[in-house]
Amino acid sequence: MTDLIDELVAGAVERVTAWPDGTLARSTLPPRSVLPGSFNPLHDGHLLLARVAQELTGAPVAFEISVTNVDKPPLAAADVRARVAQFAGRARVELTRAPTFVEKSRLLLAVTFVVGADTAERLVATRYYGDETRMNAALEEMADRGCRFLVAVRLD
Repeated sequence: MTDLIDELVAGAVERVTAWPDGTLARSTLPPRSVLPGSFNPLHDGHLLLARVAQELTGAPVAFEISVTNVDKPPLAAADVRARVAQFAGRARVELTRAPTFVEKSRLLLAVTFVVGADTAERLVATRYYGDETRMNAALEEMADRGCRFLVAVRLD
């Protein structure tokens, strides 16, 4: 028997919402703020960043895990389930097949992406786009969709 995580990993669906109670759903309204990551494992720094972002934006922060990644191999369904289990009773998780922010913006309209400075640097690294023209087009596309970025830095 397949479930929505199996369908996501297989490419049959592009986005699945995992609610804190463990319920999986498709076609839910996008959250207002999302903290993307691999969460392998989820740690206190992630939770603190989400809490601060919620205070700054006034909106609950969902987490996002992409089963495909530009720098890593795709996740297996069992890995996705294990990572989602860490959020049980804590937070909403958006599961996507969107390895890049421009692809995430197509699934999560008008969202504020909560990212660390290292991720923000990759956002403007031309190697992820091919050239500066494509990078600028992607950034413009995200802005046109109403997406914004809240960037956090470490104090170490």
